[in-house]
Amino acid sequence: MKVSYIVAIAVPVEEFREALADVAGARLSRELRPGQVVVVCDGPEVELAGVRGVTWVRRERPEHLDR
Repeated sequence: MKVSYIVAIAVPVEEFREALADVAGARLSRELRPGQVVVVCDGPEVELAGVRGVTWVRRERPEHLDR
């Protein structure tokens, strides 16, 4: 089940993208505005709060993205 999150970041997007590369099952989907991106994860168990540069994480959609 894929899950989408809005993530606030305190680093440039490219730096966040590099840090996110170390998180299995997570990929950067798009940039919303400066300091916010959308990350799609393979499931709700993927931990994003500990990624370098993250200031907060909020689930974007409660429904399944696989549909």
